[in-house]
Amino acid sequence: MSRTEQAARRSHGRQPEKSSGNRPISWWIRRLEGRGLPLMETTADEISRFNTESSRSVHRFCGQLGADPAVALELIRQVNRRMGPNSDTRVASVSHAAMMLGVSRIKRLPFHLKTVKLRSEDRKVQGYLRAASRAWHAAWMARVWAEYQGDPDPEEVFLATQLRLVGEYMMWMHGGEVMEEVVRLRASGDAHSEEARYLALGFPIEHLSRELARRWKLPPLVERSLDPAGAQDPRIYTILLAQRLAQQSERGWYHPGTVACLEAAAEHLGFAPDEMIASTHAMAAELAREPLVAGLPMAAALLPLLPADQEEEQAEVDDTSMERERGSVTGGESPEESGKSMEEAPPRRPAGTSGPSVKEQVARTAEAPTKEVEVVPGDGGPAPQGHHVGLAPQVELYEEAILAIRRGVRKGIDLNALIDHVMRGLQQGAGLNRVVFALLDGERRNLVGRYLVGADSDPHFSRFTIALNPPNLFSRLMAKPQSVWVGDDNRSRLWSLVPVDFQRLIRTDSFFAMSLFVAGKPVGLFYADRRDPELKLDPVAYQRFKAMVNLVSRTLGLMSQKQAVPPRRRTRL
Repeated sequence: MSRTEQAARRSHGRQPEKSSGNRPISWWIRRLEGRGLPLMETTADEISRFNTESSRSVHRFCGQLGADPAVALELIRQVNRRMGPNSDTRVASVSHAAMMLGVSRIKRLPFHLKTVKLRSEDRKVQGYLRAASRAWHAAWMARVWAEYQGDPDPEEVFLATQLRLVGEYMMWMHGGEVMEEVVRLRASGDAHSEEARYLALGFPIEHLSRELARRWKLPPLVERSLDPAGAQDPRIYTILLAQRLAQQSERGWYHPGTVACLEAAAEHLGFAPDEMIASTHAMAAELAREPLVAGLPMAAALLPLLPADQEEEQAEVDDTSMERERGSVTGGESPEESGKSMEEAPPRRPAGTSGPSVKEQVARTAEAPTKEVEVVPGDGGPAPQGHHVGLAPQVELYEEAILAIRRGVRKGIDLNALIDHVMRGLQQGAGLNRVVFALLDGERRNLVGRYLVGADSDPHFSRFTIALNPPNLFSRLMAKPQSVWVGDDNRSRLWSLVPVDFQRLIRTDSFFAMSLFVAGKPVGLFYADRRDPELKLDPVAYQRFKAMVNLVSRTLGLMSQKQAVPPRRRTRL
């Protein structure tokens, strides 16, 4: 199928699948309420070997259990049960939980939690372990980076990075066939991983994680890291970068997406790019040697591959990676065991031999022949297998959002509830993949993203900011209530007015934008796009976008009038 045919096929959009997973978040919360995660067999073995009289400290022992999210989740829930529903106490680390509960509680975990083998043949267990491995990699990096930045509590950053995927963990173990549907969508090439989860679930999986974090009283940093607007906070940006890098590295350490993540991390931490690459590679190798994760798929197994070798293996090791031979990631199989001939196996650099420097490796990647690839906005590089899909407009959801806002005006509605209706109406109702409500900052020099949907796993886009100086397209929009649709018909005229930094941020070439005025004063701006340049915007979506923003303007105007007018005093007759 040609790229043109693919684009035409995708432009029609996709609705969430009518499957067992297409239920509201509230249904899943009820289903998952009393359930937990299984211990890894290595965790159970480590707990059984621990002796309180040994030379190991409790802190070190708890640190060694950090690769297993089941330990942290179970201990946090035990603390919450002991403290009662009205307690504000939040656990910041496994060591903190052990201090509150006692080590004896940890030693009893293998007796009341299920244990799973690291080389299980169960596809759901494989998916869970792969997610846990990726989170372990990300949490390790985030903790090291937090220590380098002088963070007051690096262990809190570690735990937040690990538990940020709590929704994905729970869906793999207790979500029925939903994650299998995600795998099917990814394997068939029908969707990029984020959209595949949305199509199978009916909502972003990060929203489920956020609701579980709130309900189970997980550390506050977990919940804050699941709010896309939180990326403006350096601690949360560290978490998002680490998670993105852990995911990208499974596509290859010299893949353009991985290199882009490393460059962003280097800028964030103040490292030279070469130093960042070298230290990150060393960290990946170090954590892969931890005995607790022996047998898990680790991105460090790809380090011996040279850039040219990795081009042959560039398949995103996401949920679809269960279709690959386990040895290709874990390094546990020889070519003969995996059924490949020695000629088919990618050549690897022998251990201990010298190879090209980091600079040479990156340069070799840059000089390699360019392949025809799809551009993934916010990804920093070529798309993995699969692609973004346009979300099909669901008119009934758009109309529901309009009615909810109008009812709210009569009955009273706060800003957060109002914007929630707007974002759902524009994303799911109008079929717009990414929607942002940006507010003017205190100095009125920038528009900063406050509410975002569709950016859950993209730390780059989550730092949505538009500079209004020097004058540009957006400063003109903020001069009066007006909108713009940048697209094929006017791109040659308007694109030069779009700030270069913003072009890099969105990584697409078509979008809607409209200024928001309340009582005649500029407040902010709504932005929306379909993420992928090949997913075209359309006039119907533009009309719905404008109508929704106009409704928001009128609603906020009425709300401000009600607040300004004092209640009428009753006169007694």
